[in-house]
Amino acid sequence: MCSIFYCDNLEQQTLSKSCAQVIPTFCMSVFLLPSTLEDELQKMMNSLWWGSKNNSRDIHWISWDRLTFKKEFGGMGFRNLHIFNLSMLGKQGWRFISHPDVMVTKVFKVEYFSNVNLLDANLGHNPSFVWHRVFASQVVIREGFRWRLGRGNSITIWKQPWLKT
Repeated sequence: MCSIFYCDNLEQQTLSKSCAQVIPTFCMSVFLLPSTLEDELQKMMNSLWWGSKNNSRDIHWISWDRLTFKKEFGGMGFRNLHIFNLSMLGKQGWRFISHPDVMVTKVFKVEYFSNVNLLDANLGHNPSFVWHRVFASQVVIREGFRWRLGRGNSITIWKQPWLKT
């Protein structure tokens, strides 16, 4: 399957890299891909870059993890698919927080986190496939979540963890 995407010149490799990373983006914004599928996609992108054919034993001078670094840090800018998948799901969770009046937010709020906010919600009993995946992205949302004080009316100073323990 990987040999279908084999390219000889750099322009084709760049085009193939961008297409291979863009195609699963919609699915990643709604579903958490299985690790086996992520691994298979990573292998296909790896073979696009290294240009390996089925029976060749090429030397790979840089590890795949190094290629996933940003270009300004010495990498090639390939995406780590698992982290990208979680960030896309985190974007859906962020929409639940930032747009509470949207119909889909109201439906999920009634079903899964009616008494608490999204970050304090539990998985619940028999969750839907989509909620299970958005719930998995809570880690990403917590890491990027910042307070904007404004007037300070919604701050509960006695219940918020001010210092890391």
